[in-house]
Amino acid sequence: MKKPLLILILIIALSEMLTMILMDYMVVELFWSWLPALLDASIVSLIAITASKFLFKKPLTPFQSSGKHEWTLIKIGVVVFLAEAIIMLTLELLPVKLTFWQEIIYNVIVLCIITTFILSHFVLKPFEKTDSHKTYNYTFNPVISVNTLTYLSFMILLLMILVSNYQQQFQLNHLDTQASETKELYRIKSSLLEKLKTTSLDAKILVQQGHLKEYINGNVSILKKLENDFKNVLKIKESYRQIRFLDASGMERIRIEYQNGNIISVPPGKLQNKAHRYYFKESIKLNKGNIYVSPIDLNMEHKIIEIPYRPVIRISTPVFNNQNIIQGVLIIKINATDFLKVLDSANESLEGNLNMLDESGYWIYGKPEELLWGSIIKKNSKERFQTYYPDAWEEISHTHSGGIYKKDFSMAFEEVEYVSMNILDAHLENHEAREHQHQWPRWKLVSIIPNTVTALRMESIRYLMIALYIIVVILAGFGTVFITQAMLNKQIAENQVKHLAFYDPLTGLTNRRLFYEKLELEISHARREKNMLALLYMDLDNFKPINDELGHEAGDTVLQVLAKRFIKCLRDSDTISRIGGDEFTVILPRLKNKDEIESIANRIIESVNHPFVFNNKEYTLGISIGISLLSDDDHIMDDLINRADKAMYKVKHSTRNSYHFA
Repeated sequence: MKKPLLILILIIALSEMLTMILMDYMVVELFWSWLPALLDASIVSLIAITASKFLFKKPLTPFQSSGKHEWTLIKIGVVVFLAEAIIMLTLELLPVKLTFWQEIIYNVIVLCIITTFILSHFVLKPFEKTDSHKTYNYTFNPVISVNTLTYLSFMILLLMILVSNYQQQFQLNHLDTQASETKELYRIKSSLLEKLKTTSLDAKILVQQGHLKEYINGNVSILKKLENDFKNVLKIKESYRQIRFLDASGMERIRIEYQNGNIISVPPGKLQNKAHRYYFKESIKLNKGNIYVSPIDLNMEHKIIEIPYRPVIRISTPVFNNQNIIQGVLIIKINATDFLKVLDSANESLEGNLNMLDESGYWIYGKPEELLWGSIIKKNSKERFQTYYPDAWEEISHTHSGGIYKKDFSMAFEEVEYVSMNILDAHLENHEAREHQHQWPRWKLVSIIPNTVTALRMESIRYLMIALYIIVVILAGFGTVFITQAMLNKQIAENQVKHLAFYDPLTGLTNRRLFYEKLELEISHARREKNMLALLYMDLDNFKPINDELGHEAGDTVLQVLAKRFIKCLRDSDTISRIGGDEFTVILPRLKNKDEIESIANRIIESVNHPFVFNNKEYTLGISIGISLLSDDDHIMDDLINRADKAMYKVKHSTRNSYHFA
């Protein structure tokens, strides 16, 4: 039994591992984990039943024909199902969050230990045969089986209720966290847009400034005063790093910037042509009063990215002369590091990890610096949000704001979109009008919230549920034990009453009452199947001297020993009964011929002739056997009995210790 059981456990372990991997791919989005748990348990139990059917080809019980073998296979499946369901459901309430592979290892090990113990000690333990009663003792009593299965089913049902309740609370708590994150992201968005709007307003004010108007209308002598105006703005606005005026060809005409902590005016010889830069190309196309806000990118000088990296945002607006002819572009460069400090301070108040992405999914904020700016730095071109979260990005990229729930994390996201509109056309508020305006930029704020955040909040509830479950399981276990014990005691009492009614209390053989019932049944079978049936009527010889000399206790001992000897001489289909003091009967159904009867009779006589020793003295007994065969002339059962009885008395009054056919 050990080798098939070991193979069965290995099959269960392998099937559990494969089923969990398959379930992870198929039902990863199912929130109610007890559904895949029960499905997993069902699959593994069916595999266990199928494997058992081939591994245990011989009957697992002595009554294969009566369906006990199939019932044992079902019990194997039920044990595996209940054990697996309980293990899977308790995963949700474990105080430690396991990874997927840790869950598989934990599941397989615990399942193998539990199933090995239960199957080897209760379901597949060898059945013991008692010779005296010719019945079989089952280690797994039906009462124990039913009550145990009921108890385990109750444990699973209670687990399902607790897990469902826990997950409902978990989901509500998680949604609250997600809603709170969304509000915080909206506040961050408003703060960022406010900074952009303030800079946009400064740019619009500067293009209306008198010295700039004089300069673009041909008064070159005003250049120094214009440069001083720009320097004064940089002194006031600490986040502004540069103010430039580019003519219509893209050539820098005025460039005021910070260098080594000082505000300087770049000399004409170092001014550059920026006609090839995207921000100039976009800005020069704008209508009067419109604002262009660039994406956040890295500052470049002479087409080379500055190191250390200097993230910047450029806000620009076209400049027109008095004849409304475009003369160039005014550009304010903002230090994006100061701009992104808003995210640093906001990140402390968020539950999740804050990320800022550009329209293509490249990280601007939320990863180590060496992994940022994938849209600009070639070595980071694979560092995109959709590489790590493809499904989430699909929704984020097409939605302005919302939340996403996944198996191990959730997300709250908000789109930051700056819409540039001419202040002269501010009355155009409808959506269709807005669509005709240039819209820059479009960033995504994403807070990634690990489920561990909510799990920590739910820790006290989880421990409370675990404690409640343990208390209820213990109380229910004690109740089940008490009820089972009461039922077993009742069953034992009923069996004792039944045994007294149908079995001889001394030898354990069937008594006269059951003998008549069995004989009537065998006669009907023999007539229907046209089989040979014989009845042996037996009486001991020389038994009275033992009773007289040694007492009734010795006589009882002799009868008990003889009962065991008789059973060894008979077939499993035969029935032996004690119908009087030293009188016995044997029903022999489904016989082939008379030789078979004679062989049995001779074995019985030989077994009786074996001497008994009491007080160092041997006592030898004999037995007289009368044999009657069922015939068509036997109209009633007593006819068969009377003929066997008469045949026995013929032996008794003649040779003794022999047999005679009626």
